[in-house]
Order: sequence, then C-alpha cells, then structure tokens
Amino acid sequence: LRRAARHRTLLESNSDATILLDAAGTIRGLNRGARVLLGEAPAELSATRKHADSPPYGEGLFAGLFCAREQERIKAWSRRTLAAAPDTGTEPHEPPEAELINGVRVRIRAAVPAAEDRTAVLLEPLPASDAGKQQERAVAELHTLLEWVEEGVVLFGADETIRAMNTRFAQIAGLAPGEAEACTTLDELLACLAENAAEPERFAERWRALARGTEGGVREELQLARPVPRVLERAARPVLGAAGRRLGRVEIYRDLTAQRVFQSKLLQTEKLAALGQMVTGVAHELSNPLTSILGYAQRLLLRNDVAGRTEEARQIYQEAERASTILRQLLLTAREARPERKRVALNQVVLRAMELQRFGLAAEKIQLELDLDPALPLISADPGQLQQVLMNLIGNARQAIQQQGHGGTIRLRTARDGDRRVVLEVRDDGPGIPEAIQACIFDPFFTTKPAGVGTGLGLAIVLSVVREHGGQVKLSNLPGGGALFSIEFPVAAIPAIEIGQRSGVAQEKIVSARDSRRSIAREGLLPPTEPAPARADRSGTRVLVVEDEPTVARLIADVLEDEGIAVDVLLDGRAALDRAAHEPYDLVICDMKMPGLDGQNFYKSLVRARNPLQDKFLFVTGDVIAAHTQEFLERNRLPHVAKPFRVEELTENVHRVLDRRTAPGQRAAAAKKTQ
Repeated sequence: LRRAARHRTLLESNSDATILLDAAGTIRGLNRGARVLLGEAPAELSATRKHADSPPYGEGLFAGLFCAREQERIKAWSRRTLAAAPDTGTEPHEPPEAELINGVRVRIRAAVPAAEDRTAVLLEPLPASDAGKQQERAVAELHTLLEWVEEGVVLFGADETIRAMNTRFAQIAGLAPGEAEACTTLDELLACLAENAAEPERFAERWRALARGTEGGVREELQLARPVPRVLERAARPVLGAAGRRLGRVEIYRDLTAQRVFQSKLLQTEKLAALGQMVTGVAHELSNPLTSILGYAQRLLLRNDVAGRTEEARQIYQEAERASTILRQLLLTAREARPERKRVALNQVVLRAMELQRFGLAAEKIQLELDLDPALPLISADPGQLQQVLMNLIGNARQAIQQQGHGGTIRLRTARDGDRRVVLEVRDDGPGIPEAIQACIFDPFFTTKPAGVGTGLGLAIVLSVVREHGGQVKLSNLPGGGALFSIEFPVAAIPAIEIGQRSGVAQEKIVSARDSRRSIAREGLLPPTEPAPARADRSGTRVLVVEDEPTVARLIADVLEDEGIAVDVLLDGRAALDRAAHEPYDLVICDMKMPGLDGQNFYKSLVRARNPLQDKFLFVTGDVIAAHTQEFLERNRLPHVAKPFRVEELTENVHRVLDRRTAPGQRAAAAKKTQ
C-alpha cells in the first residue's frame, strides 16, 4: 500500500506528462498530464487503431501508445532503457522522438527510477516543425488532387505498398468502397481484381512484371469482364528520387469503354454509308434494264393480239413492277436528301415496307399479317423516315421471334385514335421485352444482342424520328407473350382550299386516285390495260431523245411513235446538242447521267443559247432522289420521270410538257437562275 501511495504521489506531484513503467515495459500508471496529452486525439482515432493489440490508455505495453510505424523502435528503446535505468539512472542513448497514435509528436525521457521496480517516463510534446507541416499539407493536397482528376490513379511505394488510390480507380475497376480501403498492397489488389479480368492469369502476371521494374514508361490496355465489360488503358511510370533511385511507381487508368463503343459504331456507320453509296450505284445501273423490261412487258399487255394476252406476259410485267418498287425503296432508303414533309398515306408506307421484308420473313417461316384501316386520314411526314421506323420495328420483331427457334407472326395494324391522331401498331409473338430493360431500350447503343449482331441504334432512331413528327411511342408486353409497339401520329391539317370540298372518305379517294391504278397493278389484281384518255392529235410533232442506254432510248421511241410522234434518238449528248441547234423539235427527252455531256450541262447549254427547247424539256433519270439532282430540278422547275417508269407515266408527262405554255417573263427568269 505504501508503494502504491508513493507511486500516486510521484505522479500527481509532477505536472509533466508522466507514465510509470515496469521492467517489461508495461504501463503501471499515468498522471493527469499524460492523460490530457493522450486524450487530445479525436475519439475515432483511438477507437480505430491499426493493430488489434494496441492497448487502451492506462494498461498494456508502452509501445502501444505510438503509431504502428513507431512501435518496433519504441519497444527496442524500452528494452534498453528499462534494463539500464535501475543500474545507472540514465538513458543509454539520446531521448528519441516518436509519434503517438493521436498524431502528436513527443520526445521521450526516462527519469530516475520511481522505485525499485518502476521507472518514470516523461513525454514532452514537440512543436510541429515547418517541414512536418509542409509534408502534411503536401499529402493533403496530393489526395485532393487525385480525387479531382477524371482518371483512376494508384501510387505504389518501392515495396509495392499502395501509398494512394483515388475513388475514380475504384469505380472503373469495379471495387466497392470497403474493398478499395482494404487493399494496401499489390497482392491484395490482385486478389480483388484478378477474377474480374478477361484473362486472370495474364492480367496478374503483367501487373507483377510492372512491379519488378523491368520496364520504364508503359502504356497498355486491360480487359475487364466483370462486373461489367470494360476496356481500361493503363499508363505506368516509375517514380525516381534525386539520385535516380526507384521510389515506387504511379499508374493512371482511363476508361476507354465508351470510346471503343463509339469507334465501333462509327466504323459500322461508315460501312453503312459506303454500302448506301454502293446500293445507289447498283440501283441506278439496274434501273435501265428494269425500265426496258417493265415498258416492253406493258406494251405486250396493251396489244390486242393473242401474244399480248398470255399469262406469261402478265407475269413478266408483275415481277418487273415488283422489282421496280423494291429498287425505288432501296434508293429512298439510301438517299442523302434532306427530310421532307408532305401529306402521306400511312397505309402506303406500311405496304412498301412489307414488300421489302416479305421474302426474308417467308424464308424464316414468319407470317406478316396486315390490318389496315381503309379510311385512315393522311399525316404530314417524311415517307422515307417513316419507312425507316417501320423497317427497324419489323427487324426487331423478326429477331425476337428468331430467338425462339421456330416461326411466328408479326402483325401490322393502323387505326384512328379520335379525329386528330392515327395509330400504327407492330406486334409479335416473340418472348417480349423484360421489364428490367424496358426503360433502356431506346437509349443509343443499348443492345442485348451479341457483339456484331446489334448496333443498339434501331430503337433510338425510331424514337427520334417519331418525336420529330410530333408523335409518341408506347411499349407493352402482351399477356400471351410478345411485344407491342404503338406509335401515334397527328393527322395532317387540311389545306384551306380543300375545306368544305371533301369529306373524310371522299378526301382519301381523291388524294389516292392518281395511284389507284398503279397500286392495283402492283398487287396483280387487275391488268394495267385501261384505255388511255383522249388526247390531242400529235401528228407532225418531233421529239429528240437523248439517252446513252440503247434499250431505254428505243423503248421511249416506240412508246412515242405509238402516239403518232416522230422521234429522233441520239446516244451522245454533244451530238444531240448540235442537232437541237440546227433542227426544229417540239420536245427534248434527256437522261440525267450520261458520259461526256450530262443532262444538266445539256440543259444549261440550251439556256445559254436561248434555245426555245429549254421550255420543252423532260428529264428521264434514275438519280432523282439525290439532293443535288432534286435541287437542280426544283430550281429550274423541270419535269422529270423517274426510272424505272411505266408507259403511262412517260406519255402523261410528254403530253403535259407539249401542252404547256410558258410566258416570256417566266422563261427569262428561269434562264437567269440557270446562268
């Protein structure tokens, strides 16, 4: 008891921070000053000691009061000092300086023994040095900087301990916050990440090769397969001291996933653009022979003899007509023309899209059913963009049905939705769309298909086009399986001139009257042998045909000669220009694309020469959908017939131009624009 009292008296009589230790370095008492010094640290620091064996204040080893990196040194000092103090009463070495677990640096002094089995140790707080403050500030600034950069950063020490790691690295590597904090060495980091790599063994070996320091600066790509596929770029560089000694290395990581996806989609887009150009060229070349086949087949059907009434002639005409429709749709899809808005019959767009998909769907045992409202009002739209929307939706339904491994049905339906809107529905009996991804399917580049199968752009294009047209898209899964896309479009406004002149049904009939005979012929329901309307006598009329394709030129001549018109055919533009300058003609029919002197320059030459044929000009071209061709025709108000054409299309336009009267003022204005 007297010994304990002496110890308490010694501690309380000393205002300095004093700790009593036994010969083993165990704490046997602390005075108030020591408790205040040790209690200056925030509570959470003392509650989160890095070593589980660090004692709470007032018990345990003296070395446990210090931070982890100081403990071994303090243990060694304690052994030497406590062993020497009873004999000499002095320290064997200079008093050491060390950092407590609360971050305070102190100088440690051993006083004379307080008793035969106790030694008093004084802790003298040291003022923070400028160098220490600068180092602390530099560390804080480094961590702040690392958190601000967009790239992931990992700083390794020479012993492959992780000195710093920012949050961005943990995000792109797929590490949870707790996992990132637990990784203090390269081996621990590899244990967390190696299984996420596409090639775990190569991934780990490559990282260890960097640690061995066999290379200087390195830039390479890493493939992570989990938790989501990612492509990372790693740039690693050694950190060298003033003498060139390797102190560690810094690794910087960039997430290239979005960039790689964008590059892949851009490459796909370039391929599609090149394919579109190729399709345009091929379609233009095919338009000439198709024009000849279609025209001569129709001429056979118009004959009154037995040869013209054979079923074979009818089949030739119908198949040529179907091929012509497909060709025009290919050109329309691949065009580079500006979007246009005009009054469109939605049912016609559905029929055209169905023609393009019919063969492929039949080959895959997929039925295409139509339920079209015959009294559907017109909408204001770009028919090419609408067709693209429908093709994308049919294509998605087609791929969904293919996943089931057997055939199925795609149903297209049009209907009214009140007086102001129409509805287009595309439904299939495939597996449907999971609810978990329904909110994402319209996002650009989102796809559930394997690489190389889906672009992830189809539904994004659908949504964009529909919204541009003032419509909306709705998606739902059908109770019996399958998906339903419902698209609403506003009805086109009726021009003022038509108000009071048409009812809903009558309006539809008048607008579609021009195309009714062609649509019936295309479906093969009735032969295109309607009698031509009475026209003016054309005897004595002379027409110059300028066409580099002999069969098309001959067809045009045959058709016009049946009308009683005299026709001269020239295959060369320059020779035709010379003929037009010296001989009188009532009309020029000219192809747009020709070797040597093309159609546009042929027309401009007539304008410069003030040749009256500039007002009696008809283009026959397979390039009418190109933007520059459209602009030229519209600017000069020139009529044209698109290849492949039917006999009645040609004759109607020829008679219209021959009957046209152009005022001198209009002729002068057109000439001025062209010049």
